[in-house]
Amino acid sequence: MDYAVEIINARFADEPAFDFKLKKANLALIVDPEERRSAGILMLLAGITFIRSGRVLVFGHELEEKRQRIAYLPQDFEVHSTGSVKDLIKDWAKVLKLADPEQSAAEVLDLVDLGAQAELIVNDLSSEQRDWLLFAGALLASPELLLINHRQKFMDYRNKKKLLRLLDKLRSLSAVTIIVAVSSLDELAELADEIFLVKAGRLIPLAKQNLLQTKSKVELIVDNPARAAIVLEAAKIPYRVSGSSSLEAEVEEAWEVNQILIEGGVKLHASIPLENDLQRRVEALLEGEGHGVL
Repeated sequence: MDYAVEIINARFADEPAFDFKLKKANLALIVDPEERRSAGILMLLAGITFIRSGRVLVFGHELEEKRQRIAYLPQDFEVHSTGSVKDLIKDWAKVLKLADPEQSAAEVLDLVDLGAQAELIVNDLSSEQRDWLLFAGALLASPELLLINHRQKFMDYRNKKKLLRLLDKLRSLSAVTIIVAVSSLDELAELADEIFLVKAGRLIPLAKQNLLQTKSKVELIVDNPARAAIVLEAAKIPYRVSGSSSLEAEVEEAWEVNQILIEGGVKLHASIPLENDLQRRVEALLEGEGHGVL
């Protein structure tokens, strides 16, 4: 079987050894509530940190041989520049010695929907736009392996849907293998081919089918609760009014109710998870002693 990533009996310092394998052109989520082991794995594959023992193979080769084909998007990196968006991306393309920096810059900016902002000053962009600019930079060299430390807490519904579309496009059309580190399960679970939970330093695979059998409760902050109620009733989604501008809804997939409301003409200010059956099972596994698959 062809694997994009094989981490075999790897050990950081005095921590437990772990294994990790991911097939080519698949998308994996690493659910890590403490956001520590997952970051270490991404930095290991990016060549930033190293293991004390074990082996790492990328597309069947030693990591060093494939490092140029790997792109890493850390969680806490920011970009600032007094130059234009297009010029910054072009400069990055020149550093990578791409044949046509101008064309490469235009392509990746369009890919992340920043083409219209190409002439703007980087420092004048919003923080979200600068995040997408970093994403564009990561795609310049057409990576085969994309590593993302996902900023879940700071990404709104619109940008999450944009991220889902982009990752799906990269995986299906460009055969990019993608690993995303998250602190909890969210919309990305719908797209993932494989999901791993970090427990006691080890990676435990979660059965994907369980995602299709869970119920979640979300609090929906809207501008028009009456209109939202009509939309939810039409979609046969159980709900109750919980405040002057909020409703609680019970859904199978929390991310879909957001789209239903927006398409129904409701202005959605926030969608706040209240309860999630799968997340509770994940937490129970974290607290328990077993290492089985959910």
